[in-house]
Amino acid sequence: MLVNASFEKLDGWNLYHLGEQVAVNVEDRATGALATLDETALRFYSEWHVFQSGVYQSVRVTSGTPLKLSAWSFFFASSRSASLSDNQVRELYTRFRVGIDPTGGFEPRSDKITWNAVGGDMLWKQAEVSAVAQAEEITVFVEAQVGKDWPMQIMAAHFDKCVLVVGDEQNPVETSGEAAYYLDVPAFRIAVRRGVPVG
Repeated sequence: MLVNASFEKLDGWNLYHLGEQVAVNVEDRATGALATLDETALRFYSEWHVFQSGVYQSVRVTSGTPLKLSAWSFFFASSRSASLSDNQVRELYTRFRVGIDPTGGFEPRSDKITWNAVGGDMLWKQAEVSAVAQAEEITVFVEAQVGKDWPMQIMAAHFDKCVLVVGDEQNPVETSGEAAYYLDVPAFRIAVRRGVPVG
């Protein structure tokens, strides 16, 4: 249903930034040091800049169809070091949210979007939302906000494993596993297991 739902590339997704986002970097390619819930993830990161950024994609459906959107996120922020033990993301305002515009609009500020949010965290975390299509095309949104009033030296958010369930489709989202995942930016490398940080 979705194009490139696992963010193997940016193909199919449109980027957006809310606010002053000139310092936000975006990466969508796999490297030997980056393995997430799948082989790759979409990463937003900045240095000494808060950000609110996301992606959206339009999908053709039948009007009146029930919809359920879910995605995973992992956040990191620190002014101390690159060590996972120094992840200070819980000291910042963070938000990971997914949304559906059942009318097919592309504006992330629209009041027509049904959103659901969870706090960004140092563990992989899932958000999901439901809506009913009101047109033959709907738009899905995945968004992260890292920081609000003051930044840290390293600020990053990953998106992965986005799933759109349409109607009565059976398409469960994976919620367990033991594979190790890595986050790599120029300043640091950290590793986590789903739900459990590892050194």
